[in-house]
Amino acid sequence: NNIERKLFGTSLSSLKKHSHISPILIDNPSSNDFIGSINDKYDFILTSGGPLYSKELIDSAKIASINVHSGYSPDIKGGNSTNWALYFRKMEWVGVTIHLLSTGADDGPILNRSLTVIDEDDTNESIFLKTYALGTELMISTLRDSFDQGYFTCYNQPKYYGNTYRSYDWTPAIKFSVWLDVLLGNTFREYKRMRRF
Repeated sequence: NNIERKLFGTSLSSLKKHSHISPILIDNPSSNDFIGSINDKYDFILTSGGPLYSKELIDSAKIASINVHSGYSPDIKGGNSTNWALYFRKMEWVGVTIHLLSTGADDGPILNRSLTVIDEDDTNESIFLKTYALGTELMISTLRDSFDQGYFTCYNQPKYYGNTYRSYDWTPAIKFSVWLDVLLGNTFREYKRMRRF
């Protein structure tokens, strides 16, 4: 993919050489069989989006279950958060949140969050990939900081605040509208306006 090559250069192929863990396809992460197979075996369960997880799965980690959310919680939660932020031209929602998993949509206590930098030549896809990469880096630094400190610093999210979106809300017409907005430069203009000091 050209966008991935532009954003990440040769670092992806370099990292693959050092990979020690093979991914496992899990049909149902909340099934009793899967939870039984991992229960109390791992210190952490780390997720990047996905479905709503059961309390049994969340509680099966010895230390914590943590998610990378491609949205700036508590302002925006749920599926396609980066794209919804672009749709509403809310550049302050284009970012990532590292949070403890809960049974709700991206509403667990916040450990860390950061905003994505948007460039003039970005596309919807490159903004999402930059946000995803930022989330990966933020997860690593959050875990590293917690190891150094010996604890997590958590911030509870206010109840009944923000917007939660479901995947089925994301229609082809809305997707086209976002694509056109980015193409016409409206997204970058709004980002520059927001970033004025």
